[in-house]
Amino acid sequence: MSNPLERLITFFGGQQATARALQCTQPSVWAWTQGKTNMSATLAIKAEMLTNGEIKASELCPALAQLQITQTANEVDAQSTQSA
Repeated sequence: MSNPLERLITFFGGQQATARALQCTQPSVWAWTQGKTNMSATLAIKAEMLTNGEIKASELCPALAQLQITQTANEVDAQSTQSA
């Protein structure tokens, strides 16, 4: 079970329990699993904290994943500029 949303739902014990833990609605959780909407960055960060980092926010929120990629690329650029 490599899908991060499935892992999150399993961690909490179902869609309704996931919704309660994240203080959102079960239909929102369902919409994420169906690809109808994306999880917000705020809820993804909350989920990472509640799972003690077992499921990363960047796995749950595409915007955070893109931000992480951009940040990593900027760090690599900065390091190559400093060593040149």
